[in-house]
Amino acid sequence: MGSSNLSKSALTDGVEWNLRQFDRHDTAPLAACAGFEALLARPEVTDLTPDWIDTYEARRIVPRPDQSGAPEEPTEPPPEPHEVQREALAALRATRDKGYGAGLVVLATGLGKTYLAAFDSLDARRVLFVAHREEILTQAMAAFRAVRPQA
Repeated sequence: MGSSNLSKSALTDGVEWNLRQFDRHDTAPLAACAGFEALLARPEVTDLTPDWIDTYEARRIVPRPDQSGAPEEPTEPPPEPHEVQREALAALRATRDKGYGAGLVVLATGLGKTYLAAFDSLDARRVLFVAHREEILTQAMAAFRAVRPQA
């Protein structure tokens, strides 16, 4: 059984279950069943019966096709470059101002080279991002979309 939701409820006051059993003779994971039974015994839990379903259907407000029923989440503002990225952007700008058409930025792992590329590309009409792994390209796509949501 499993549930790995990254939702507000899951991260705050909800109950999440993940159980993995490698050896069918190992009964230790079955101890989780006691916790599950305790949840089912809580007073706010009710049996799902045909009558309950009928009552629910009678009070249910059917959402329009263009609505999910969930409240719309506010959009996050685009990220801003941090200090190291601002310094690198200024150096790239100065390099371009001197007439150079290419630049090289070397930063340690985790300092935001991908986001730096996205920030640096804000004035560009088209961008070519090359990487040796699909995972890096997927992360880059998310970074570029965060920085350039209208692009």
